[in-house]
Amino acid sequence: MSFVKYSLTAPRPSDHKVEVLRRSCCPALAEASLFTYGEEIAVTVRIAGLFHLKTYLEHQEASSEDHRLRGGQVPEILGWLRRVTEAMDLAAEYLIEEKDISLALEDLYFDAKEGPARLLLKSSDGTLIEGLISLCGEMYALCPDSNADLVARRLRERNAEQLMERRTLLAYLSGWACELNGQCGR
Repeated sequence: MSFVKYSLTAPRPSDHKVEVLRRSCCPALAEASLFTYGEEIAVTVRIAGLFHLKTYLEHQEASSEDHRLRGGQVPEILGWLRRVTEAMDLAAEYLIEEKDISLALEDLYFDAKEGPARLLLKSSDGTLIEGLISLCGEMYALCPDSNADLVARRLRERNAEQLMERRTLLAYLSGWACELNGQCGR
C-alpha cells in the first residue's frame, strides 16, 4: 500500500491549515493531495518509502528474533516520542495546533526508522502529553514486552508534577534516553 486516504469533515480545520497541507510547506506533515467535495475534504497521503510505526511493532511482536523492544528497552520508544514532539513543535510554527494532529498509532509515520516524524492533519482530542500517553498504551497493547506502559506511567507522573510544555517534554525525553544509553556527561 502506498497511499492512506481519509476525510476531513466536522470539525473541519481552518482554511489556513488546509492550505498548509495542500502546499506541503510544513515539513512535519506527511505529503498529501487534497480533493474538495462540498464541505468534505478527501485527503490522500503518499506513504511509499515512509516508516510506519504500527507495522513495525506488529512485525516485531510476530517475529521470533530477539529485538530491543522485546528486551524491554525503552530508548527506541523515547526516540519516537521525542521526534513526534519535535514535529509537533515544527507544526506549531505553521499555526497547526495539537488538536489538529492525530497521534494514533495507525497514523504515525517517519521518514525512516530514525528519521523525523511525518504527521497527519486529522482532528484529535486532548493535549500532546495525553496523546503520547495514549500512543504508549497502543504500543504496549501491540508489543507488551516493550515497557511502553512504563513510559506512559512516567510521563503521566511527570506531567502531574509539572504541567509540561513541548520544550520541557523534549528535554525530559532526551535526558531519559541519554540516561538509559549511558551517554550522559561524555
